[in-house]
Amino acid sequence: AVKNNTLGFWLDSDSSNVTIDRAFLHDNLTFGMFIEANQGPITVKGSVACHNRGPGFFINNSRDVTLENNILYGNERAQVLLEGTPPDGRPMRNWETGEQFTLVSERWRIKDNDIVAKNANQLLLESNLGGSTSVAWTKFQRSLTAGKNLWYHPSETHGFRMFGWSTETKNVDLKEWSILTNQDLDSAMTAPQFLDPDNHQF
Repeated sequence: AVKNNTLGFWLDSDSSNVTIDRAFLHDNLTFGMFIEANQGPITVKGSVACHNRGPGFFINNSRDVTLENNILYGNERAQVLLEGTPPDGRPMRNWETGEQFTLVSERWRIKDNDIVAKNANQLLLESNLGGSTSVAWTKFQRSLTAGKNLWYHPSETHGFRMFGWSTETKNVDLKEWSILTNQDLDSAMTAPQFLDPDNHQF
């Protein structure tokens, strides 16, 4: 999905048992990929989202999401944008079974990815799940598994942005992110050895 005047790919609500393998999402007008209101499981692996004029991956109220062995590079605003609206979850109904449930972003797995900002204005990860006492953040944080990721930001202290904490925003580095989540303990903040990323040679 390349140079579309919209987002690259949109997986919109009530989806499960989906695998996205080796997608290439480049220079789209908004997001590279939008995963919205899905009960999962959903796996995105071996994929590249780069130079999109919005977040690389935008994920809203979706559970059982695995991001594994992907490259996110040089996307505007954030490489991963995580939102929960409304903050206590989104009502959803399974169209096949009729089951009703409330979706929040929980039981995520983020492993073996290269997540790289090209300039200081781009974030690595932005969370709009609310502060430490919000339902959305608590469920996400307690069920997250993350590790062996390569993170890189030109200004390391501003790589992760959390909205809804004691102040309007809270910018943290990888060490503070690891303390907040108790994850990414074996991940690194280091420059990637990409060949020519502006020409998609990773």
